[in-house]
Amino acid sequence: MSAHLPPALDGAAIPRRRLLSAETVGFGVLVAIILLSNGWAVFSVMSGSIDVADGGDAESGDMLRQVAFLTLMVLAVGVRVVTSSVGAVNAVPPMLIAILAWCWLSVFWAIDPGLALRRIAFTTIVIVTIGQCVQMMSYRRVIEALMVGFAVILLADWLAITLLQHAVHQPGRFDDALIGDWRGIHDGKNEAGAFCALAFILFLHEAIRQRSLMSGAALVVLAAVFLGQTHSKTSMAMVAAALAVGFLVQAGYGSPRAKQAVLLLGGGILLAALIAFRDDIAREFVWMVADPASLTGRVQIWPALMTFVGDHPLLGSGYGSFWGIGAESPIQSYGSGWIIEIFSAHNGYLDILVQTGGIGLAVALLCLVVLPMHVLLNAPLAPGTSRSLICALLVFGWLRDLLESSLLDRANATWVVMVVMYCLLRRTAMPRQRAGGHASVAGPSPEPV
Repeated sequence: MSAHLPPALDGAAIPRRRLLSAETVGFGVLVAIILLSNGWAVFSVMSGSIDVADGGDAESGDMLRQVAFLTLMVLAVGVRVVTSSVGAVNAVPPMLIAILAWCWLSVFWAIDPGLALRRIAFTTIVIVTIGQCVQMMSYRRVIEALMVGFAVILLADWLAITLLQHAVHQPGRFDDALIGDWRGIHDGKNEAGAFCALAFILFLHEAIRQRSLMSGAALVVLAAVFLGQTHSKTSMAMVAAALAVGFLVQAGYGSPRAKQAVLLLGGGILLAALIAFRDDIAREFVWMVADPASLTGRVQIWPALMTFVGDHPLLGSGYGSFWGIGAESPIQSYGSGWIIEIFSAHNGYLDILVQTGGIGLAVALLCLVVLPMHVLLNAPLAPGTSRSLICALLVFGWLRDLLESSLLDRANATWVVMVVMYCLLRRTAMPRQRAGGHASVAGPSPEPV
């Protein structure tokens, strides 16, 4: 006698249960990544052992964090292998694979191959884990995971200000001007500023989308006030520019004439701003050059790095082999004074150049800036996807890296958000409709912010 399974057990419900399970795991892992990338410095804040003015090495005490991320990757990959018909393949966008491949290749000529291998492996683990999470979730769930993680960190920042002495910058070795700037549970005021700027963009988008004071506006205010107290000029300037570009890209999508008008308008606004604020810009530039004791004296760092680039124009030092490798670090030979004690170029593009050479920088610009912007300007996105939000978060990262370093920097908090956006672009981009074809219909994404 043959038995017939009831509808609830005949397999029809199994894919849905698996999907929900995978989505739940992806959500939890992505939230954990946001918490780890932003909140790891809480231990140094509590003890007061490391302050950004002391030039703390990101590699110090990093082993536990690497183990944590490796555990998250194994969990995410394992769940996706079990629940997806395609397994864990195709989770990482090809543009990220391309730049990762060059970084891995650079290990062969790296000054410190062992350290370079560990650092690029860590970067790869972060990217692969995020890729798996994004593939297991809808666009909306990814944004919700970001919001949960950012809300927890933002509230922890405010709590730290009230409870922890070192949540506010204390006197350090380099620049007394940092004293009193808020850092919360982050490595320093610049990282805190970047986090708050990203949080401001994210929560502002949600407040407008929900039209609710409770769901987003309160968090927008908390992020904005904290950003102001960090006195991070870079983040405060870039967040406004990023929001403007995101709006312009959204407004210009879908019409070639509108796109041209938006580009002309954006260029005109930028030119007008440069002219209007030329005296302030010149004054800021002179201050940066004249301040040898400050980490903001970036233009004193850059000449030493460009001298190294002149000697190693194509291949660089190898990924992760320029800073923080001891006496063999090139900065020990090309720099002097306080410059040899820092751990980044305070320019992400220059950091990529000195580590991976001119070839690596060209690949990075193509894969991390040009191609994503091409997609944002030209490709239709899946319904419910906010073109302006993805654009604003990416543009903030691109602009910030003109004066800070986060691109391809392992579990750097800004880089983590950018990787999420790259993966979302890959997941939501749709083929254009062709004449006589049946591809998805091109058109503006439904969310205007």
